[in-house]
Amino acid sequence: METQPPDLLSSHYGLSQREQEVLWLMSRGLTNKQIALILGVRVYTVDKHVSRVLGKLKARSRTEASVRAVEEGLIQLIILSARVTAALWRIEEFLAAA
Repeated sequence: METQPPDLLSSHYGLSQREQEVLWLMSRGLTNKQIALILGVRVYTVDKHVSRVLGKLKARSRTEASVRAVEEGLIQLIILSARVTAALWRIEEFLAAA
C-alpha cells in the first residue's frame, strides 16, 4: 500500500496543494534540495514554498511548523512509502556522485 500526503485542513491555514506537499515532506526531515528533486522543481521554488508555509502557520522554523501541523492533526507521522524511500536513495547517490 502506497502512502500519500494526507489531505490537510488547508482551509484553516490557506495552504495550497503544493504547500501541503512541501509541509508533508519537510515534516519528514527532508532538505529543500531533496524536496526539489522529489517534486521536480528548483530549490528556489521549494525555498519560496517553505517560506509561505512558515508564514501561514506562523512558525519560526521548519520544526515548529511540523510540530504544529502534527499537533493540530494537519498531518500524520506515517512511514515513508517505498516510492519516496527509493527516491531518497537515488537522491543520496546523486549527491554523493556530484
